[in-house]
Parts: sequence; structure tokens; C-alpha cells
Amino acid sequence: MATFKIKNFLGGLNQAADDSVLAANQSRNAQNVDVSSGTLKTIAGYSKYVATAAPAGITRLMKFYKNNTTTGAVTSYLLAATATAIYYWTGSEWSALATGLTSGDWDYLNYQISETDVIIMGNGADVMKKWDGTTFANLGGTPPVAKSIAIHAERLWATGVKAYPNTIYYSDDLNPENWTGGVDAAGEIYLPTWDGGVCIGVSTIFSDLVIFKTNNISRVVGTYPGNYEVKTVYSSVGAIAEKTIVSANDRAFFLSKDGLYYYNGVAAYPLLGDMAKDIVINPAYAQNAVSIVHKNVLYCAFPEGDSTTNNAVFVYDLLAKNLMIWRGISVTDFMEYNDELLFTNSTGYVYQIDEDATSFDGTLISAHWETPW
Repeated sequence: MATFKIKNFLGGLNQAADDSVLAANQSRNAQNVDVSSGTLKTIAGYSKYVATAAPAGITRLMKFYKNNTTTGAVTSYLLAATATAIYYWTGSEWSALATGLTSGDWDYLNYQISETDVIIMGNGADVMKKWDGTTFANLGGTPPVAKSIAIHAERLWATGVKAYPNTIYYSDDLNPENWTGGVDAAGEIYLPTWDGGVCIGVSTIFSDLVIFKTNNISRVVGTYPGNYEVKTVYSSVGAIAEKTIVSANDRAFFLSKDGLYYYNGVAAYPLLGDMAKDIVINPAYAQNAVSIVHKNVLYCAFPEGDSTTNNAVFVYDLLAKNLMIWRGISVTDFMEYNDELLFTNSTGYVYQIDEDATSFDGTLISAHWETPW
């Protein structure tokens, strides 16, 4: 009888080739398997990070760091948005910062107004908000009602305004509450492409501000309005899910209509090739996909098949360059907090990926690995 030995399983999931010609350490049909050490084992499960559920399903996790200028201590706050409200965890309960909001799909960043640390938030439906750990209020001035925000060259940049889908706005430098014009002050960039695409996100990647549209990508170079220049990034696609735009090390990653791509500062290329060609992302709900890079691993939750919610996760090891898919896990958002990988969903709980957990919060993990023929 002929025998063979599989020396390791580092090849991961690969649907690019016929099963008969795959390497012995690869699989065309696998899920919920951890191959990071070369051995084959079930992935780590998850458990509740916060034992108390928020009053409704959580749509977005946010974090805010506030410096105490007297003691030098830093206080961290965990925030959770629902469809109509924003809460923060006090250590014993979810306390409401705001209710009666229009959308729970927030983007956020930590910044400073004068000498005060703040978290700034935008959802494309309500006036942009700010919170300093004590007072929750509308962002001052006349900010755009933007969905995506970023800091670049000491200015707050914003896009995703429904009435102006091809416009990117920037504030005065060092003043995110001044949106009026003037020499080297606030302004806007109009970026039509006449291909049906709209601006879905802005992100500071490397030293540039990168603008993601539905069908293409551009970057803004320069440090003040007088020398801003918009350059087109070489790419055959744009981004379709704003919350999948993440960066790590020397690359940025995003989900396009053709799958996961990476951007290296000059051009954008496919990340997976055909490694996941048999996995179908529901195009009608792909805009809800979310990503994070945690400890050199890219996680991208997406709606598989005909699902209307993110019910599967691509897990791509950026160092080993192998892929796995997780199923049986529902994700509306990821976040790294206190060095832990957290996620949330419609249950209202905040969960953590837990190396000591052997189940999905009590539900058995269905894992399999099919060796090639």
C-alpha cells in the first residue's frame, strides 16, 4: 500500500488549483481550523468580554483615550453604537451618551480640540459628534454630515456626504471645528470620475491621504492646500466596504468587488488571487463587511452566500501568507482593545477571541479539513 506523509498544514485553504494537483499541506475544503503552528487544530473560540449586553444590537465599537494632564495617566473608554444610540462601558453598566440618533454606522478617530482630548464621530446622517469623556455634543462650526473621517497633515478630512458623493472636505489645520475657507484654511476637493462611483472612505495610509471610491482609488499628496495634488492610484477596482479599509506594516487592505486587495503606496493588487474563488460574497450586503489587522493577521468578516449579515470571516496570515475561513461566527464590527481582539454583533454583547475558549460562547465549533486527492 502506498503511503505519504503530510509534513505540515501551513498551506491553508487554497481553491486556486484542482484538488488533484494541490500541495499535500493545502485544502480546497476547510473551515475553522488553525494551521499557524503547522499542526492541525480547531481555532480558538470566543467568550464574552463584557458580561452585560448593550440595550440593543451593537453596530459599531469605538475606543477613546483621554490623557490626564496632571498625573500623566491615560484612561481608556469602550464605546458601543446601536442603530439609534451611543453608549460607553462604565465598568459596571452601559451608560448612554446619546439617543435618538439616525444611524449606527459610525466612523471615528481620537484627536484634540485646543488642549482637550476628544473622540470625533460621523455617520453620514447626523451632525458629526464629539465627546471629551464628560460632555457629548455636536462638533462645532459647520462640519459636513460625513460618513468617513481621517486626520492628515493636522486637518480633519471627511467624505461620504449623501448630497455630494464626489466631494472630500478638509478642516482648518489644528482646528476640526473650522470648516470655512481662507488662505491655507478649510476647503474641499471635488473628485468626479463619471463612472457611477462615489466616495466611500478616506484613510491616512503611509504619508498620504487615500480616497477610496467605488471603482477607483486616489491619493492626496502635499501638506497644505496650496500644494495639494490628487494622483490616481493604479488599480482596476475600488473599495466596496468602508470598514474593510485597514493598514498594517507596509500595506493597506480593502474589500473590492473582486475580493480582498492590498495597496502598497503606489498601486493596488489582489491579495488572495483565486485562493477563495469558490466562496461567494453577497454583493447586495458586501458594504457591511468589516476588517481588522491583529498581530499580523488580517480578519475580514463578510456576508457569505445569500446571508444579509456578516456570517463568515477570511483569516489571512500576513507572514505565513496562508488563508482560512471561519464560519458560525456573526460579526458587525472588530476592534483591538487592551491587546485583545474584540468583536460584536446583533446580540448586543462584546466578545473576545479567547485562546482558552473551546466553543463559540457555548456553541460547539464545527471544524473540518479535507486533504487533497
